[in-house]
Amino acid sequence: MNSKFTILLFAFTLIFLKNIFGNEIVYVSPVNEAEYVMPMSNIIVTFKDTIEFDHSLLKIKLHANSLGDLNGSLIFASDKKTVIFDPQLTFLVNDTVTVKIFLNENGSDKLLKDFKFYCVKDVIPIHNRIKILKQIRESDYSAISNFQNIPKADTLPVGFPFINVLTNINPSEGYIFTANIPRNRDYKPYLMIIDNSGVPVFYREMPNTCFDFKIHDNGLMSYFLDGADKYYIMDSTYTVIDSVETQFGYESDNHELLFLENGNVLLFSYDVQAVDMSQIVPGGPEGSSVIGVIIQEIDPDKNVVFQWRSWDNFEITDADNINLFTSKIDFCHANAIEIDYDDNILISSRNMSEITKINRRTGEIMWRLGGKNNEFTFLNDPIGFRYQHAIRKTPTGTYTLFDNGNLHSPPFTRVVEYRLDQVNKTAELVWEYKENPPSFSPAMGYAERLENGNTTINWGLSSKGYVEVTPDKQKVFEFELEQPNWMYRAMRRSLNKSNGNETPGSYVITNNYPNPFNSGTTIFVSLTKTSNVSLKIYNILGQKVATLLNNITQNQGNHRIPFDATGFSSGMYFYQLTVDGVNYSHKMVLKK
Repeated sequence: MNSKFTILLFAFTLIFLKNIFGNEIVYVSPVNEAEYVMPMSNIIVTFKDTIEFDHSLLKIKLHANSLGDLNGSLIFASDKKTVIFDPQLTFLVNDTVTVKIFLNENGSDKLLKDFKFYCVKDVIPIHNRIKILKQIRESDYSAISNFQNIPKADTLPVGFPFINVLTNINPSEGYIFTANIPRNRDYKPYLMIIDNSGVPVFYREMPNTCFDFKIHDNGLMSYFLDGADKYYIMDSTYTVIDSVETQFGYESDNHELLFLENGNVLLFSYDVQAVDMSQIVPGGPEGSSVIGVIIQEIDPDKNVVFQWRSWDNFEITDADNINLFTSKIDFCHANAIEIDYDDNILISSRNMSEITKINRRTGEIMWRLGGKNNEFTFLNDPIGFRYQHAIRKTPTGTYTLFDNGNLHSPPFTRVVEYRLDQVNKTAELVWEYKENPPSFSPAMGYAERLENGNTTINWGLSSKGYVEVTPDKQKVFEFELEQPNWMYRAMRRSLNKSNGNETPGSYVITNNYPNPFNSGTTIFVSLTKTSNVSLKIYNILGQKVATLLNNITQNQGNHRIPFDATGFSSGMYFYQLTVDGVNYSHKMVLKK
């Protein structure tokens, strides 16, 4: 045999064997010995390096104590490192599941990893879980009762809160993205984009309160719709093109959705589990509903490729000054996700007064800042932060957060900027901002640093509104919403107009609601000028099945067009809105 050929063949064999047997598993979900696992969960396995071997060589075997051996299908994610095993059957309550991962070597199976996990002992009915989560959400709003009345403006839609600009002195470019939270039936919930004069250049009346409305670096916009309990994605024409929600039976949480550079999204779920607290704290109740936190990374095909759970990483007793002897315990209350400079995950857990850094590849905790498990020494800041929101990295390598300060004595709210030494574990306070005299926001709130060095602050649940300040703490922009209306999050962003689509003042269309629907739904249309409008319904074959509006003149403002689907078969339909010759479309699902 030719010696060069022999050497090449030997080298190829070594590389092949390394790819197969040297490519170690760095992450599995559920983790070994995990508790409170939802019965409809998948198995997620991530390798250190790109999978180069024949996919048919990999085997994942499951055994559940109540169901026996389980078959399933393997899904190889687009990152070429992650494998998802989707069982054909759903696990049962109180199941113990054993997982073994094999790779075939010369006709025999080599065990790469084995682990086991435990399913929930009891599944709280979904309506009870949602009720508990809504009660937790409502408790935030009840913390303040002092309303400031701002005179209404006749030119705004009925139910739209008046925007009162208090300061406008050369603020930064861009628009304010926000959604109001109305606490009075005189007002309606809106998505809104506001310019520096306080004029809403885009607004859309919504069927329920929305949260976390923003535009992402990829030009897409997103918002969480209460009631639907999922995130909707809009393109630059404000047309809803997709929706995202947490998988495996977890209810999506309203605090944050973040697009990643690879096209995946990160979002939270608040997971309600029945926990015997007498095993956690002496004298604790035996049947508390305890709320944990789930983080899921979901790819464009709606596969969960990464999952992190507070049950595996936090203790319920990590809570900061939370009553652990009640029937409902929200010990984490995560409210923000950020991707750090090294591509790992930062989360803010309000009720633990903690910022946690999580390895995005392995799921391991890298460090903990603040709270009972604080690993850092605070410099220039003897009080630290308490019950914070909105951890954000800055363009200059530091970090800002909104310190609600519930447990400061006396309580007061501020924005802080830290320089973190992640090796020597120091957190140096390099900048802070608070009102004079200090104000207090017991819940919600947001702050971030702009590219030009200014800082924007949404004061959350307080009589204050939104402010932009310079590095030397001078106000250059400030506005308030007519109360009782609050903003969970408000942020300044530029709009992506490079694709030639209509500007914010153009006509827009919402998603229909409800969707899916049983017998009827409502389509919401918002027009910023009088226009010629048609609205038609098509089935999945592209056949027109109904005409709701046919070349009629509609005045500026918000319009609700009902669609009665009585007599229609279940399935997917599309509605097409044509406004002055421009088409917008969206899909909807009829389920009977």
